[in-house]
Amino acid sequence: MTTSPLILPEHLNSLPVFPLPGVVFFPNTGLPLHIFEPRYQELVRTCLERDWPFAVVSLAPNAPPASSGRGPKLREVATAGLIVQSEPLTDGRSNILVGGVHRVRLLDEVVTDEPFRRFRAELLNDEPVEEPSAVPEHVSTLKNCLMSLQQQMNRAGREGAFPAALFNAEDPVVLAYVLSGPMLATPARCQEMLECTSLERRLLILIERAAELIAATAGTTQVH
Repeated sequence: MTTSPLILPEHLNSLPVFPLPGVVFFPNTGLPLHIFEPRYQELVRTCLERDWPFAVVSLAPNAPPASSGRGPKLREVATAGLIVQSEPLTDGRSNILVGGVHRVRLLDEVVTDEPFRRFRAELLNDEPVEEPSAVPEHVSTLKNCLMSLQQQMNRAGREGAFPAALFNAEDPVVLAYVLSGPMLATPARCQEMLECTSLERRLLILIERAAELIAATAGTTQVH
């Protein structure tokens, strides 16, 4: 079994899940959550006490009932993360920040007496890169596109959406994950990106999306 320094086999044998409709969570990103439902208050308490990760997962299309009868059917691919900040509030509520660690594939549900759901899972890794020399070329093209997009947005009187640190990012895996949420238009496209196991393909998708945004922003600039 492939392992992660932060997500261990025992975690994957019984991984808590936090379903969020319309939300796709990526590794190497942070997700702020306000925890108010009692079942997820217990999930947070359990994970904090045991330093245990949990998966943030989208609902399956149309969210039919799960075969277990414990809730709606979930997407198979999600991101497991750890609570990196926690702010207790009144009545058991809390604000937390979850740091995305690794993609996982949910395999089958583990039935427990806990109010939240758990799944047996496995880590989802990328396929080997077919053309390693193409990756830095794609990264350079993507960064050039982002720079052009930011300049057009500035000319249109709109704030640039990309932190300066992105232009210095060296890890293409991290770059693709961090950009996917802000750049992709819909949860469905974000989920497709999360499930994609080709780094080259993810970079090309972002380049294509950047080109779409450049064209759309150029049109807005001409109109105004």
